[in-house]
Amino acid sequence: MIFLDPEFHLVEEKRAPFYTPFEKEVEERWQQGIAADKLLFDGPVFRPTSFNPKEMVGDFIPYRYFYAQSQGVPLSIHTVGVTGIIQKEDRVLLGLRSDKMAYEPGKWEFAPSGTLSTLDIEELLLGELQEELGVMKVREMIPFLLVQEGNVFDICFKIDCDLPEKFPQEEYKEVVWVPLSLLASFQQANPTVKSFSHLVQSFLE
Repeated sequence: MIFLDPEFHLVEEKRAPFYTPFEKEVEERWQQGIAADKLLFDGPVFRPTSFNPKEMVGDFIPYRYFYAQSQGVPLSIHTVGVTGIIQKEDRVLLGLRSDKMAYEPGKWEFAPSGTLSTLDIEELLLGELQEELGVMKVREMIPFLLVQEGNVFDICFKIDCDLPEKFPQEEYKEVVWVPLSLLASFQQANPTVKSFSHLVQSFLE
């Protein structure tokens, strides 16, 4: 867990196109995935090679490799997600991921959240805010934490925004406010995404 500089940013390095000896297995898992979930999209995902509190360096590879790895293909790929922390007084916003999601379905996470597919992290978060929560006005987004769980890094931003009275229910089955003092017990009682415990710890420190 690393606390980030407010000017934290991404740097893309040019590398040879990604290739693995498991290309056949990757294609098989991908075809199975899109047959089960028509929303799966083989877009770019950021693969980090180094990082510090001010920047993360890496390149982009097709999402299908990350998906195949999540389905058991041994690729040893590190990828990056982005999570927004929306706090109102002593409460934070959590969302229950839809059962249709390809990655960690039916689990609670800090909302919004998404896979890093562009160098412009704030632009990505704005899109996730609009798509997942229906947020149209954002006052401030500040990077503050980088956490790692297994092969996945999560860049976390604190977000100040205006929330709608009613949330969309496409990506989240449910959205709730949870007091900071109850986050640990909420995690014990409910299924949560892998990075959840690190974020809870950051609030307790």
